[in-house]
Amino acid sequence: MKFLTQKNVRTILIIFVASLGYAMLRYHIFKGVEWAHFPLYTLNKAFSLTGLILIALSYASGKLRGRRKRNGEELLNRKKSFAFIGFILIGAHIIASLTILHAGYFPKFYDGTMMNLTGESTMLFGLISVIFFLIPAIASLPDMIDKIGEKRWKKMQRIGYYGLVAASIHVLIMGWSGWFTISEWPGSLPPITLISFIFGAAPVLLLLLTSKN
Repeated sequence: MKFLTQKNVRTILIIFVASLGYAMLRYHIFKGVEWAHFPLYTLNKAFSLTGLILIALSYASGKLRGRRKRNGEELLNRKKSFAFIGFILIGAHIIASLTILHAGYFPKFYDGTMMNLTGESTMLFGLISVIFFLIPAIASLPDMIDKIGEKRWKKMQRIGYYGLVAASIHVLIMGWSGWFTISEWPGSLPPITLISFIFGAAPVLLLLLTSKN
């Protein structure tokens, strides 16, 4: 995969390490979550946050290209690498989430043994976002532009904006109740759902603002 240049891989690793470090600091160090839950609970948070950040950056970088001169091929490779690896990490997030999806890990999603409205709504918008992200992820495969044409490729990429909207709603439903209780934030660190919402919504807002100009 030619678009996975050393520079892009390094950037992706930096974002993942930063996301994982933040999750470890917030949940293990300050919140006191046992380290036994690191393999799935904590890593899953890093998967989801990194995945959404990468996908969001793949869209935001295109909108900001006019403000920063950059080789067109370099920008395209960065967008493709961020979108492709971002989708893979979202896939890892789905698998990890399904593995630990029960009331012990997500008590707010359940009333007894059944999922409540919050839980089912969260899962629904997560599923919708993945369906929307799947289309531009396919378009990011090697040589897809040459196979389907640039015009069709761009149309497939734009569908990802709907995925960002759905992903933002997904994390909004999941964590909004904890966004306003700042005094209860472990280590005064914002919830990962809030950070995810900001990154997910930013490219959509940027699109709306630039489309008016």
